[in-house]
Amino acid sequence: GQIIENSISKIENIEINGVSQRVVIRGWDKNNPVLLHLHGGPGNPDRPFIRRLNAHVEDLFTVIYWDQRGIGGSYHKDIEPHSISLVQIADDGIVISEYFKERFNKDKIYIQGHSWGTAVGITMAQKRPDLFHAYIGIGQMASSARSEKISYQYALEEAHKAHNEKDIKVLNDIGSPPYLEENWIENMLKQRQILWKYENPENPVEQSMFQIYMVYIMHPEYSIFDKIGMLKGAGLAMKYLWDDAMNIDFFKTVPNLDLPIYIIQGKYDKHTSTVVAKTYFDSLNAPLKQYFEFEKSAHAPHFEEYNRYKKILREEVLKLN
Repeated sequence: GQIIENSISKIENIEINGVSQRVVIRGWDKNNPVLLHLHGGPGNPDRPFIRRLNAHVEDLFTVIYWDQRGIGGSYHKDIEPHSISLVQIADDGIVISEYFKERFNKDKIYIQGHSWGTAVGITMAQKRPDLFHAYIGIGQMASSARSEKISYQYALEEAHKAHNEKDIKVLNDIGSPPYLEENWIENMLKQRQILWKYENPENPVEQSMFQIYMVYIMHPEYSIFDKIGMLKGAGLAMKYLWDDAMNIDFFKTVPNLDLPIYIIQGKYDKHTSTVVAKTYFDSLNAPLKQYFEFEKSAHAPHFEEYNRYKKILREEVLKLN
């Protein structure tokens, strides 16, 4: 209940490329390096989980949590849906980075993306490497076409191993991706819900989707309007960003990056395939790059093994600053 000297904890709306967008700024010491966190989804701000599971990163960085355009606290009913794109969100992220670099009087900041946020982060890093000390990718996207096929096949194989006839039937009915027909969102969600059960044999998921949504619903930093915006914005993101997400092939479009790169990947990640992410990392040209595979994690190693994650930030990433 005591305010830490020189700390910061603010919720703000900032005008970015003509759209009001929500940021939450938190840190124990405003003199620390600045880290912009890029959430996944697309359309799923993960701040409620970060604040619940590993908020202690805020003693290493001043962390900027940003609800991307049209999502969560940045949802507006009159937003132009077709402005919700990977290119536009990455451009928004560059504006935010420039703003907070100046506001906190820094030469550069750090960016960190998780899942979909890695697509945003890689795009930002390619366009403006001069803004960033380093890029940190967690659950790195690299080639969606390769990753989705691996994900589907794994779920089907695990369902057979478990003799779960219901899951086998669902997966056989929807077929292997890409899901391009009218009900592609429904099919993708069915596959993900089945994958969720089998993905990490070291740490099987015990929470239901309802329990996960309750974390959002009970999050004290979201007003009732923000929670409505989160639900509506998630639908917008799925509709307008999924093509961008599924067309990602950084092997072709981003073979080089002119800044230090840190990839943190769960051994069992089948949402963004670890095999594909590691292959991309090996092929990527960068002045400095490090790869960390977390042996007990799947798609969220910064939650599943957050002590090791924080240690890497402290002992490896911050050596640059």
